[in-house]
Amino acid sequence: MWLSRGGLKKPSLIVCVIALVLVALALLMVLDFFNLESYEPLNNGGFYFDYSWKGRMFLLLFVAIFILEYITNRGIQKVGSTESKRRYFLRTFIVLFCASIPLIWIISENFLGFSDVVVAAGDGLRGDYWREVLANNPNDPNSVNNFLAGDWPLSVQYIIFALSMLSALFFGYGQKGLKAFSVSLALVGGIGFVFLIDTLFPYGALEPLQMMTLPTGACAAGMLDFLGFKVTLTYTPTFQSSPVITVFPDGSVSSANINWPCAGIHSLFLFTLIMILLLRKCDMSLFRKTVYFIFGFVVTYFVNVLRIVFYFMILYFDGREAAIVYHSDYGELLFIGWMGLYILLIAFIEKFSLKEKIEQKLHHIKCF
Repeated sequence: MWLSRGGLKKPSLIVCVIALVLVALALLMVLDFFNLESYEPLNNGGFYFDYSWKGRMFLLLFVAIFILEYITNRGIQKVGSTESKRRYFLRTFIVLFCASIPLIWIISENFLGFSDVVVAAGDGLRGDYWREVLANNPNDPNSVNNFLAGDWPLSVQYIIFALSMLSALFFGYGQKGLKAFSVSLALVGGIGFVFLIDTLFPYGALEPLQMMTLPTGACAAGMLDFLGFKVTLTYTPTFQSSPVITVFPDGSVSSANINWPCAGIHSLFLFTLIMILLLRKCDMSLFRKTVYFIFGFVVTYFVNVLRIVFYFMILYFDGREAAIVYHSDYGELLFIGWMGLYILLIAFIEKFSLKEKIEQKLHHIKCF
């Protein structure tokens, strides 16, 4: 499953890459914690490393998985290990420069005025659309500035981290490097893509994804009804329409729209991407891979249903403010926890199966 050991004579290169990423994250955490960022909405929104949705928690998870993949793939062979010293130093410089891009980006945004360029790019790309969307939703607490100087630069930061690491690994280790670190790259790139899509097409404007929220919302409403909650589900099939679930705590009325991120559609996308990359590394039959994938996909779907159920239970018992905290901080942790447990379960099953195969072979040898 893993690359063989012994091929990496100078592990300092990838260690330097990890160090540069950690420095970039450390600087970003300091700026975030002390509200020193150049983007006002990010300063007013709390500590974004606490947030799983439209926050920076996944950057920490990305680094943790990246380090874990480094530990388990230390035998990866560098590209151009037999080339001349001059070309070797040039390649090393390119790798370190690519790994430095997140740090350069963060410094440029917060100390060199590059944030104005980022905001202007977002305004030119989708500014008019965001203004139109907010004009059609007069009760929405967001402002255009929340998009331009909040969701937009945050989404771009994820893309920068993903492209930076992808480039550094490709120039340093080629396709083997991309394969060895495929899970962490898929995570940070996938989350960046999801955040960016939801920023560019907010409030369920992306119809193909939004259409998938209705069955998930219906399952959640059915489960709430089964648990004894008085609940209604309404849906009007128009453009940018969302299923609306309403609960009735103590005679009052509390409702919330379900857009595709709330329904965990992106979790299914991430599960598919990560599992395909993981199963490609595994030495097992196609049938076993298919069973693992289908079972995990189905359970992931119902984890998304539970995520919605928990939201409305919190809304019912503790109010909207507590439900918003759950939505922003902890909702994604259900998927992360399940994904981690499922990968460990597959590893345990395969290890047990491998042990059985070895014992069977030894038994056959003894019989002869």
